[in-house]
Amino acid sequence: MNIILLNQYFSPDIASTGIYAADICSGLAKAGNKITVICAEPCYNENSPPAPYYEIDENMEIIRIRLGRWKGRENLKKRVVGYLIYLIKSFFLANQILKNERCHLIIAFHNPPLIGLIAAYFSKKYNKNFIFIPYDIHPDILVASGWKLPYLLIKLIERLNKITLNIATKIIVLSEDMRSLLVTKYSIDKCKIEVIPLWALPEIAENNEEGKSVRSNKISLLYAGNMGYSHPVEDIVDAFKSVRELPIELIFVGGGVKKESIKKKIEKEGIKNIRFLPYQPIEEFKTLLLNSDACIVTLGKGLETFALPSRTFTYLSAGKPIIAYMNKHATLAKIIIENECGWVTETQEELVRLFLHLIYNKKEINNKAKLSKAVYESQFSKKVVLSKYLKAVNEPIIEDR
Repeated sequence: MNIILLNQYFSPDIASTGIYAADICSGLAKAGNKITVICAEPCYNENSPPAPYYEIDENMEIIRIRLGRWKGRENLKKRVVGYLIYLIKSFFLANQILKNERCHLIIAFHNPPLIGLIAAYFSKKYNKNFIFIPYDIHPDILVASGWKLPYLLIKLIERLNKITLNIATKIIVLSEDMRSLLVTKYSIDKCKIEVIPLWALPEIAENNEEGKSVRSNKISLLYAGNMGYSHPVEDIVDAFKSVRELPIELIFVGGGVKKESIKKKIEKEGIKNIRFLPYQPIEEFKTLLLNSDACIVTLGKGLETFALPSRTFTYLSAGKPIIAYMNKHATLAKIIIENECGWVTETQEELVRLFLHLIYNKKEINNKAKLSKAVYESQFSKKVVLSKYLKAVNEPIIEDR
C-alpha cells in the first residue's frame, strides 16, 4: 500500500508526535507499505539540530519543508508563521504527489492545527482513504487549559473540525473519553473511531528490581515534566509540608511557568525534602527513574477528557506505580484504578494521607510496582501498540475508495 503521511514534526525532531509518527511509519514500512512523509525540518526548538531535506529510509521517503528562521515555539508569532509556511508548502507538495503517483491512503496527525483539513480536502478531491490521528483536540484542550479565544474563532475551528472528522475514513484517538467527545460534540459515528493508546518515550526495559529497593529508609517520589498552568504542582508542595520531617522525599525534574514560584515557595516554607533538577539527558533520567519508588502525575480540572500524560507510560514501563492527583473520572485515573497500578487522589488531604500510608506500608509499593510493569507489557508496550496501528491501517483499507 502507498501511504502519504502529513505531520509538521517527524524524527529526529524531539516533539513527541514526531517520534510517534516516525515509529508508526517505520512499522508500516517494515510491513511492506511504501510511505511518503511530508514534514518540516526539525523545528520544535529554535536550535533544533538539522536533518536532510530529503532522504530515503527503508520503504520511507521523507521530504522536509524548510522553515528558515521561523523555527521554535519561543513566541506565538514565530510558531504561527512556522505553521502557515508548513501548511502552504505541504498543500502544494501533497497535491503534486497525489496527481503524479498512485496513493491508497492519507494519514494526518494534528500538528499543526488544520493539517487534518488539508488531508480531508485531498481525500475528497482524489477519492482516497484518510486516517486522522488527533492526539490533541483543538480548540477544546486550549479552552480547557484557560486560553481566552474569541468566540467566533472557536466556532470556526469547531466547524472545520467537523468537516475533517466527517470526511475521515477512520479516526484514531488516545482514550475512550476522547472518542465520547467526538461522538457527542461532533456527532461522529462511533464505529469509525478507534482507541489506541501511547507507548513509553523512552521505554525502560530494565526490571524494577534493578532500581532502588523500596526497603531503604527513605521513600523517593519523582515528578518529571512540565510544571505548567494545567499541572497543579503547588498542591503537591502544600501536601508535602505535612510530611517534611518524615523519611520521604520528592524530586522535581523539568521546567515550566510555575517552576520558579514553586521553588520560592519551598524556600520560604523551609521544606528540605523537596529537590529540583533541570531536564535530564536520557541516561541520567533513567537512573533517576529507576532509583525512585513511585511517580507523581497531575492533571488540572477540566482536562480529564482531553489529556493523557504520556510520561505516565514511561513510569509504567519502568515498573513504577503512579500517584495520580486528578479527578477520579480522568482516563489515566481509570487505568490506575482498574489495574491497581497506583493510587488516585483528588484533594490535598487525600495526598497527605497517602504519603503517610506509604511511609508505613512500603510493601504495598512493591506489590503495585509489579502490577505496573505487568499492565504496561500487556497493554501499552511499543510492540503491542504498534501492532494495533498496523491492524488499523491494513485491515479495513485494502483498495481505493
